[in-house]
Amino acid sequence: MQHDYKIQLFFSPLQTKVSEPRKQFLDELEKLFNSEDDYFNYSLGYNSGFNVENNNVHIDRDKYLPVLLRLSLECPFQDVRESSSRILKKLESQGIRIPRCKYNGPSKFISETDCVPTNTNDEKIKNLFIDAYIVTGRISHVKQLLAYHTDYLTCFFQFETHLMNYDGPLPLDWRYFIGIMGASRHQCSSLIEGCEQMFLMNHGDPSWLNGLSNVPQKLKNLNKLNVILAHQPWLINENVMEILLNNQVSEDNWSKSELAQAIVILVHFQTLSGFVYGCGVAPEIDMHNGSTLRSMSVSETSSGTETITPTKLKANSFTYDGGSTAALLQKIQSVIDEQISSSQSEEDEQQEKLRQFKEVETKEFDEDTYDVVKESSNSFHKRYCDDSTYQEFAKRDKSIEVFRAHDYSWDEHGFSFINRLYPEFGDLLDKKFSCAHNLTYRTMGDHITNVDTSKFRLATWNYIHLLYGIFHDDYVYNEVNTLLEKSYKTYIKKVACFPEQITFLDYWECYTDMLASEKIHINLLVMESRMQAVLLYAFRYLTTYMK
Repeated sequence: MQHDYKIQLFFSPLQTKVSEPRKQFLDELEKLFNSEDDYFNYSLGYNSGFNVENNNVHIDRDKYLPVLLRLSLECPFQDVRESSSRILKKLESQGIRIPRCKYNGPSKFISETDCVPTNTNDEKIKNLFIDAYIVTGRISHVKQLLAYHTDYLTCFFQFETHLMNYDGPLPLDWRYFIGIMGASRHQCSSLIEGCEQMFLMNHGDPSWLNGLSNVPQKLKNLNKLNVILAHQPWLINENVMEILLNNQVSEDNWSKSELAQAIVILVHFQTLSGFVYGCGVAPEIDMHNGSTLRSMSVSETSSGTETITPTKLKANSFTYDGGSTAALLQKIQSVIDEQISSSQSEEDEQQEKLRQFKEVETKEFDEDTYDVVKESSNSFHKRYCDDSTYQEFAKRDKSIEVFRAHDYSWDEHGFSFINRLYPEFGDLLDKKFSCAHNLTYRTMGDHITNVDTSKFRLATWNYIHLLYGIFHDDYVYNEVNTLLEKSYKTYIKKVACFPEQITFLDYWECYTDMLASEKIHINLLVMESRMQAVLLYAFRYLTTYMK
């Protein structure tokens, strides 16, 4: 990992919008790879901005090739793509084995031809990709998939950049280590590896990456909260927070603003793990399992393993009944018609909604069983976490009451709370929540247009809140069972609660004629709904504590 991050630093002079410094570096790079040395010094005399020591460390040239492969395919700058391609072709002509991608495109589930290319001509997306590359040195596969929805990608990029790179209570290396802790809860190796790399690039202590036993006690104390936020946020209580905010050892205490930022980072990477699994995000080309040197099989294309497709599934005699968008449209209309004809007193209506909430909650618990994923003992995420997993809210101790959103809501309470501790951050979170919730193109599938999908989006959002024990007294919970097919609920429950169990079959089974962009949007709804739910639990307790 330490050599890997130094290789990233080596290429950091390319992270600029100014073409001349890029050209100078690329010219030197081509000369360097044209030399016959198998090993070379990684310092080209450029100041990378990360204080790389010129200590004459030599690294095997082959270790640079996966990064060159990524740059040749995914860099937003044409000059970098072309120069990297020339270097790889030159080396291949000399008989050097060149790595190839293990997967076609940014997703294992979605065809590369359906994804937004990193060399897109769309100016807005292109500028977002360039900004992302300047900050991190890559266009991550997550961001490439988010480019289906440009407005959301804008909100997401602003939020994540502010959270992980701008001024704030926590130092940068701590932020990325906390990101590792959050991603490890769902064994999300691609996010863990990305955070490890950024941790080292921001002068993090390499020994911390050997596991939690090597980090300061203050960080160790965060682990219990990390587990609870990921799997049972309704268990947040005084005992959990006291060790963080009022520790007997003063240097281990977290300030309220530090803890607020840490909580947002943990929840961000926990919920983003759901998106990674839910959309089948492929490993980054230059990270673990992203490229290979082995020979191509007959069934594979020249660039990588083919994405699983419905055609292949049908050829293997799989059959599914995951519902259709046409049937969903009819259900939406029936819900609207029923709402118009409904007439109840306000008191009766509130009691009926709570009864429906408990009925849906109990039904979910009774019907669905999920196996705990068994990981091998050498899984590297185990350095950072134990094997705790999501527990059903319906299975909770009955002393724990339903979280009533009208008593503590995001709009009236959570938003202002985080803004007080972490100015402007409430706005960034709120924009991201609102964008995911309100995003619509008024279409479903290839053929249905001019349709109001707000009922379906709200059912999805409130179903995830229900799984986390949050009750909205202004929502008719019967709409969840009316609008959401069982296969769809199974899929989004996995995304929200145990995403490491998701398979392509889960992805494909729900609404089989939905477009890839629509399933990406569904994952955004689940990710943001879960994030809001967990933050409500955490912020409600901190609000009470501060009083």
